[in-house]
Amino acid sequence: MTIEVYPVKFEACEDNDKIVFTVELFDVASAEVEIKNLVTASSWDEISSKIKECLVAMKLENDEV
Repeated sequence: MTIEVYPVKFEACEDNDKIVFTVELFDVASAEVEIKNLVTASSWDEISSKIKECLVAMKLENDEV
């Protein structure tokens, strides 16, 4: 038997309590991203990098990174 584990939802928190964004699997090939925090030009680089990290970890079908 082979057991596979798939992450289906991520929550990113700032200071361990304030949710910045969530990334949740929609189907085998896509995910929904919800930004729950105000975003500035200076904060976007870190936020977008972390969102991409989540999407890659989900191993979406037909996704070439």
